[in-house]
Amino acid sequence: MDTMQPETQTNDIQAAGAPSAPSDTPILKLQHAFMMYAAACVLLFFLLFGLFSLYSYSLIWLLFLIGYLAIGLTLNHLIFKRMVAGWHPMYDTLENVAADKIQSVVFWPLSQLVLLIQVAAHRHL
Repeated sequence: MDTMQPETQTNDIQAAGAPSAPSDTPILKLQHAFMMYAAACVLLFFLLFGLFSLYSYSLIWLLFLIGYLAIGLTLNHLIFKRMVAGWHPMYDTLENVAADKIQSVVFWPLSQLVLLIQVAAHRHL
């Protein structure tokens, strides 16, 4: 008789509720990431100049700030999460990760561009 052992999966060892491995997240192509960044910059431009024509001056900055942070959060979720595969165990602390993610959201026009250039240099050089 042929006795077959069931194949064991590598995920059996992982505890229930443990965070998924970075390999579970699909890697984003660099061209798609640049297109998302460019679309976000264009959206920010139209948001700023569209608000000047529609609303009063006092309400413009509040709506612009909300839109700016919403775009930053979206880019952080769509690009940063898929481009940065993982953290080095030495730097994988709550303080470091939180500070980097907050900085990435607040200063997204510059930080996302720097991230994309660094990933492009790493992949192509």
